[in-house]
Amino acid sequence: MAYFNFNRLISKYSREFTVIVNSEGEYDAKGDWVDGEKREITMTGAIMAMSESKVYNSNGAYTSKDKVLYMTEPLSDALFDCDVKFLGNVYKIDSTVEADDADFTGVYHYILKWVSVFEETEAAQDD
Repeated sequence: MAYFNFNRLISKYSREFTVIVNSEGEYDAKGDWVDGEKREITMTGAIMAMSESKVYNSNGAYTSKDKVLYMTEPLSDALFDCDVKFLGNVYKIDSTVEADDADFTGVYHYILKWVSVFEETEAAQDD
């Protein structure tokens, strides 16, 4: 049982974000390679800036562009290799932070490592 109900607090700051799921390519029945498909899933969570002290104390592991994702439901392990699009930026779901605390807090939080600016990525792919 959680010590404090964070659901209302998280829902207050939650916003929609997009998770891009890449399926792996495979060989078809003729032996030809078929590229995997990209699927976009809309999810909701509170994405916040990483605190300056956490960035400073990370010894270069985190930057000011990285974010923290707070959710009331755990993410599937399959989503850890996926990209997250949020406010024009692309992030990778890097890790779960203090997952053991979720039993007491009811909050799951994850580090989102900044990858690139989405608009620039789209423009580069169109060339």
